[in-house]
Amino acid sequence: MNYPPLLPGIVDPIEFARFDPHYIYGGTSSYVAMQKLLNRNERERLIGAGSLEAAETVLKETFLGKYLHADSNVESALQASLKSVKHSLEQSVPTKHLTNILFLRYDFYNLKILLKLPKEALDDPETTSRLSPLGLHSAQTLIKAVVTKNTADLHPELARALSAAEKEAKQLDNYLECRYLLAARGEAEASGKKFALRYVTLLTNLFAIIAGLRSHARGMEAPHPEFLPFSLKELTDPEALLKRLSRIGWSKHWSDAVTLYREEKDFSILDKAMDDFIMKWIKRQAIQIDSAAPYFAYWHVMRENVAFVRAVMTAHKVGLPEKTLRNIIRTSYSAYVY
Repeated sequence: MNYPPLLPGIVDPIEFARFDPHYIYGGTSSYVAMQKLLNRNERERLIGAGSLEAAETVLKETFLGKYLHADSNVESALQASLKSVKHSLEQSVPTKHLTNILFLRYDFYNLKILLKLPKEALDDPETTSRLSPLGLHSAQTLIKAVVTKNTADLHPELARALSAAEKEAKQLDNYLECRYLLAARGEAEASGKKFALRYVTLLTNLFAIIAGLRSHARGMEAPHPEFLPFSLKELTDPEALLKRLSRIGWSKHWSDAVTLYREEKDFSILDKAMDDFIMKWIKRQAIQIDSAAPYFAYWHVMRENVAFVRAVMTAHKVGLPEKTLRNIIRTSYSAYVY
């Protein structure tokens, strides 16, 4: 298999020249929809609200207002908004392979939860409420597959992951993430869109580096599935991994996170730097309206908005200082420059 380069380009001039009209409407719609999400002023008002009640009042004046009813709370509104965007993307994207890349992740997340539960808990009605509703499979379908070991109704890669999961119990988290990335690569290749393949390649490279660093810090074996574009020697050498990381984008972006890791084996800033880089990269890609990039940008921005609201509401609930809150939250999509 020929892998794309480590650092995907901003746009592909060949693909751009072809001009794909099938993506124009959906790409433009996604771009317009993003403008309706939280803006800078709304974010600042939420951060500085001062109390949980005041923050809820501000939320009602944002795009989340239509999901906040008398019989709903903030979390249910967030879930409803995510499901609404998911449905919108599934209806507008020209090929399901693209949305499969985005939403299969939640199936693998749900599978991880189910595999870590004792068998008797799988029949508990509370189990369903612990699963994300954003995957391709319903909670009932996944639970049935785990209980019966019958994987006929599952996505092929999800079925393979479940069939081999018992052998990978010690490294279940890394194993399932690797299986997701393999599934995503297959969907990207089937989509025929170079952006999708570059997106999955970026996720794969970042996962390999971060997982390798985590494993080294914890004295564990680094994940090394054959599809990763890294040698086993690289994955067991922290300095080699940090050098690889500095080649993704530009070294200055990672400098503070790398320094903290070297000195204290602390991943907090490294995780934030990774999220920030992915958002920055997607924003640059999304300038190409007739590609798959705006769809992915819309979903990532929506997820960031939800994470931001959860962090802010939790901070106000526990009385977290504003300065601490600002250090926790991720950079907004609109704050990135092209």
